[in-house]
Amino acid sequence: MSRRLQRLWSALEQVPDLAGVPVEWRSLLGDDHEAVARFLLPTRRIAGSVKSTSPGRTCIHEIRKHKGEYLEVCPDGCETATRSRDEVTVHRLDVAGFAREIAASLGLEALPAEAVPNVAGVWKIGDYAPFAKYRFPVCLTFAGEPEILGSVVDGLAARSEPFILIAPTRSALGQAAADLLKRTDSLFLSLDELVGDGDGRLSLLDGHTAAGVFAEFHAAHVPQPKAEGGTAFFPTPPGVQWTDLAIVFKDAHTVSVSLGGIQRVLNYTAMGMANRKNRSPNKQWELLYELAQRNDLLRQSRKDPSKYVALEDLTNEHAANKQRGNRRDAHRKQKQLLAEALRQFFKIDGDPFILSGKGGWSTRFILTAEEGSL
Repeated sequence: MSRRLQRLWSALEQVPDLAGVPVEWRSLLGDDHEAVARFLLPTRRIAGSVKSTSPGRTCIHEIRKHKGEYLEVCPDGCETATRSRDEVTVHRLDVAGFAREIAASLGLEALPAEAVPNVAGVWKIGDYAPFAKYRFPVCLTFAGEPEILGSVVDGLAARSEPFILIAPTRSALGQAAADLLKRTDSLFLSLDELVGDGDGRLSLLDGHTAAGVFAEFHAAHVPQPKAEGGTAFFPTPPGVQWTDLAIVFKDAHTVSVSLGGIQRVLNYTAMGMANRKNRSPNKQWELLYELAQRNDLLRQSRKDPSKYVALEDLTNEHAANKQRGNRRDAHRKQKQLLAEALRQFFKIDGDPFILSGKGGWSTRFILTAEEGSL
């Protein structure tokens, strides 16, 4: 269960440079101080002045060092007080640590928080990466004034890619900035609406899920299945490779696919390998099925049917036969088309095939057929 934070978010928009002495932080945060105290780290800087925290007082107190002690002196007559070094040391919000928990609460692919070039006061904290090949930058700002937040949105929009911008509240989101976010198909998230304190960590408030937070953005940017196809692409997790993939043919038209902990049963149409004219399996699917039965791109030798000859090494046997040479080129072309179809569907870079020791080609992934499908 996550507790709503009442004062944190507006406080973060009010603190200049996200820095202040401990008493200032406690005064601004109130009951929320304990929830974020771990992020308020001491710097090497001693404050030159502090705001009075006495009820009804708005004066600024000077910090003076006298005989090894730190004195808080009020020019308006408040009583002078002796302070410890920690009490007058500037504590700054640990943006990296704070951003890491925000990213985790939203299910993002977290990155070490880094300043966005040419956009002041903005950090990139991660990526929204629902599937391989679909990745969108997520940025964090603490801008509390419409003019500043508008400048942030302008700067991010100039990068010509949809983005997700997170801020403590919506208070500084003006109409012009909101319109620009809409035109660029970008998303604005307000932390006070989504994140609270859950057992000592920042987490989504009850009733919210990461999938729900990004549902509309996801629908706008990730292709949806076509009615006749059933699947737009495989929901490949980020970071997987061809060696993580396993395809098992259940019959000539259906496969069981396992990749990155995700399993699906699919047919050739769902995998984009249907003939456009008659909706039957195309040549790429037929080649994949044949590979599953042999797990290598080999053909029987015409001279000796007990032997196999690699498709990529037919020269010696068929050098004098132009027609068979054309067949070899056709096989090579089908392999290239199959490789492209697999890359398109699984969204994995690189060649799904590898040159085998036999001079032919085999798959980088597990490819087999169940006994009943042969």
